[in-house]
Amino acid sequence: MDCNILVTIKGKGFKQGASVIFGGVPATPVAVDPNGQSLSVHPPAHAEGDVDLVVKNPDGASSDIAKAAYTYACPPVLETDLFLLVVFAGALGGALHGLRSLYWYAGLRSLLKSWTLMYVLLPFTGATMAVIFFVIIRAGLLPVQNTKNISLGVIGIALLVGLFSQQAAVKLKDIADAFLAKPAPGPPSESKPQGSVPLGGEKPGAAKPAITPDSGQTGTLVKITGTGMKTVSSITFGGVEGTEMGNVAADGSITVKAPSQTPVPTTPVEVVVTGDKGTVKSLFFTYKPPPGG
Repeated sequence: MDCNILVTIKGKGFKQGASVIFGGVPATPVAVDPNGQSLSVHPPAHAEGDVDLVVKNPDGASSDIAKAAYTYACPPVLETDLFLLVVFAGALGGALHGLRSLYWYAGLRSLLKSWTLMYVLLPFTGATMAVIFFVIIRAGLLPVQNTKNISLGVIGIALLVGLFSQQAAVKLKDIADAFLAKPAPGPPSESKPQGSVPLGGEKPGAAKPAITPDSGQTGTLVKITGTGMKTVSSITFGGVEGTEMGNVAADGSITVKAPSQTPVPTTPVEVVVTGDKGTVKSLFFTYKPPPGG
């Protein structure tokens, strides 16, 4: 509400020195028409909404209460102020994204120094993406449902865009596809930025543990991959220690021979790998009976 607004109230019997009350808040001074048929006043500061009006003369006489006679409305945010708020919200979302990814990968001991620059630039990326969405919303290409509080809605979108910049980029692609020709598919080996996977999800490029082959006779040489181990202390087949276990190779794989089992198991046995990262389970090996057995 602009305090420079001048409100004129019309009636009868208004006297010099009269006061006007807006929703319980007095407004002074009051300019009274010499004929006593109108008065002018600047509304006092008040919360947004409808308020009652009461006029009181100096002799104590007051007019009837005019219910919800005046409506206070918050002024719209200036475009320059809104733009700065959008930039700040986008940067804040990007910073939160960087902090979340940083502690997640540091906790997994998988933090790569080569991604340090990405974490530093995430607030700037978030702010830039927020500005792009701000322009798109202002252009009407992306509707905002809450038209009453559109400024607050735009700031909220800017915060989300900064926090989920990768998803925001995908949304921008959808908008571009609606107006422009779709590009050809990119290479299948296209990399994904570290930190773009939700908390609890797999790391980008992480391979699932696997055993090859997953069946054979006693003494079969098997190769286990995808454990993420740098050192392995033991590999057991159904609780029995494997034999001739090798060292962890450069690609993270390790070889071991299936140990002898008496009697030969008729169902798959679980293979458990124990090493510097704990234990890896959910691997199974099926024993085949010896020839003629």
